Amino acid sequence: MKIEEFVSHSQDLKKLVEKCGNRCHVIDNKYWKNQQHGYRSNKFQVAELLNTVDKIIEENKGGYYTNEMLQAVERKIQEEEEQIRQSSTDMSPEEITHKAKTSVFQQLIEAGVTTGHC
Repeated sequence: MKIEEFVSHSQDLKKLVEKCGNRCHVIDNKYWKNQQHGYRSNKFQVAELLNTVDKIIEENKGGYYTNEMLQAVERKIQEEEEQIRQSSTDMSPEEITHKAKTSVFQQLIEAGVTTGHC
C-alpha cells in the first residue's frame, strides 16, 4: 500500500499531513536489521531522511522548529519509561527506552497517527 492510500484511510492522519504542508517521510523499518539493497537498505533510508530534513530546513529559511505533537509524544514516552521502570527492575535503560517507544508508537498507530515530520 502506498503512503497516499494509507493516509486517505484516516481523516486524522490526512489532517496531520495537510498541517505539515502535505509532506511526510516514511521509513520502511520492516527489514531494518536485514541487509537489503535498494530503497530498503538502511543507508538509502537514512540518506533520504537527511534529504527530507535538509529540504524542510531550506523551506524554513534555515530555521528549525519543534511542534507540540512531538513534545507530547516525548512526554508520553517518558511516562511510559517510568511505568516500565517501576514494574520491571531487571531491564537495562536501553531496553526500557526501546520498550517505551515501541509501546507509544503502537498506540499512535492504533489511533490513526504515524511517525512523520512536518
